[in-house]
This record gives sequence, C-alpha cells and structure tokens, in this order.
Amino acid sequence: MKHSSMLITLWALIACFAVIARAQDHQLVLAAGDIYPMEKRLVLSGEDKLLIVDPNESDTANLKIVWQWTLADSRRTMPANIYKYFVSMDEAVPVQKNQELLCCSSSGGTALIRISSKTCQFYAATPMAHSACLLPGNKIAVALSTHKAGNAIEIYDINYSNQCLYRDSLYFAHGVVWMSTEERLYALGYDSIRQYRLEGDSTMTPKLVRTGSWVLPGTGGHNLSYVDDHTLLVTYIRNVRLFDTKTHTFSTFAPLQGQANVKSANYDPTTRHLIYTQAETGFWTTHIRSVHPDWYLTVPDLKLYKVRVFE
Repeated sequence: MKHSSMLITLWALIACFAVIARAQDHQLVLAAGDIYPMEKRLVLSGEDKLLIVDPNESDTANLKIVWQWTLADSRRTMPANIYKYFVSMDEAVPVQKNQELLCCSSSGGTALIRISSKTCQFYAATPMAHSACLLPGNKIAVALSTHKAGNAIEIYDINYSNQCLYRDSLYFAHGVVWMSTEERLYALGYDSIRQYRLEGDSTMTPKLVRTGSWVLPGTGGHNLSYVDDHTLLVTYIRNVRLFDTKTHTFSTFAPLQGQANVKSANYDPTTRHLIYTQAETGFWTTHIRSVHPDWYLTVPDLKLYKVRVFE
C-alpha cells in the first residue's frame, strides 16, 4: 500500500513538472531568475539596439523596457571583424519559442541572439540585410537590399556561421517569410513578391526553386509579415496591401489604406489588432502605433525602425 502511495505521488510530481514545462513555453526568459509572460511583448530595433517593451506597463510618456541589447552584450561570442556590421539594427524577429531573436542590421549583419544570456548563437556578414526568417533544417533565409554585394536572398545554416550556402538575386530585397502550411518561402523585392520551394534543407547544399512571382501594386516593397496561413501583409512606399497566397491577388488593407512609408506592420486578423511603425524623419520614427485598440508609445532617444510582436 505504501509503495502504491509513493507511485501516485511520483506520477503527480511528473504531471506537475509537465504542466510547468508547458507553461514555460509561453513565457519569455529574459535573465536568470527573471521570467515574464511573453504575450503582447514588443521587440524594437533601431540604431545599435534591440529592446523588449511591455506595452501594458507603458504609456505615451513612459516606456517600460524589460530587456535591452547592444553589441557590447555579445562581443565575447562574436569575432571582432563582425562587430562593425551591427550598428544599425533594422529587424528582430522572436523565434525558437520566443527564446531567441533573429535580427538584421543594414550595416551588414545577421545574428541569432539568445535572450536569456544575450549571447550570439549565429552570425553572418550580410550586406544591407533587412529581413530574416527560419527555414526547415535549421536554415536561415536573409533578404539583402541595395548594395554591390546585396540585392539577393541568401541561405545559411544555424550551426555554421558566416557561410552562405545558396544565393538568388532579388533587387531591393526587403522581406522573407516562411509559410509552413504551404512549405514555401515568400520574398519581397522592389516591385514583386516571389515564391520559392526549398530543396535540400537537411544538407549543406540547399537550393531555392522559384515557383511564382507577382508584381506589386506599387514600388519600393518594404515590409512582409505573416497574417494567417494564406495571407501576407505587404507594405511599399505609398501604400499597404494584403496578399492572398492562394489566389495571388492583392486587396485593400483598410487600417492603413493610403499610408506611405510604413516600415513594419503586425496584424492579428482574429482581434483586428495592428501594431506598426511609420517613418517620420528619414527612415526612422520615435513612435509605435496601435489600431484596435488605438494607442501610441513614444520611444525617446532612439531612431526606431521596426517593431515586432511576441506571439
């Protein structure tokens, strides 16, 4: 009887640990001893900084920063000849169950930063990098914009820093999104969206096979972001559109209809919540804006480029 009681207690403890483990998949570990619920946190990129902000604890005059990163935090896990590529951060996407940030810099770098330790897990010299996403097989796709060594989509392996495994030319490349349901990569260029099939993802010789290309309603493609399994949100110089990946058609996006120079946009079709940045001076802004509900946050002392949302 005593043995049965001990077994029941043991199984109860195992079940408890399983619940905790599942719960931690939905938490953001920022540092040893500090665990914050990840829901609705924002990650900001601009200049040489990445910030994680809690909008629920912020207001128009006060920004609640719960985590921040600069190059100095990762110097010991990067070679010195890479430092110069991370002084103008322009993208940071939460990945790996929100435990890491896949980030880019238009000064020429791409990196995977572990949030808890601020260490660099992967790095590459990627001229005018503007966007990156994870692919199957531990691969990374990077969009390189206008530069003599840019204007391309490049593929890397997380385990082999600074080794480009594949490259396809795309002028003014600004966005990449992997659509897992379709098993396709979408890439945004100056005046088109391309669709690719990824081959050889488990090898060191991956390849992108172009399976479609569609002309944008305007020029200067800038932001490409996931909306749902068959919808992407696309911004270009003078407007913002939804792109249906099944019908390959563009449609009006009412919340930002006619808005120019939107640098990043994140839209939840279920709640209709939109969070975005829009250039105010040059390429930058000092505000994060929200629609439904309507609010804005001021980001002082930072030339802010993009904002992304922890899912």
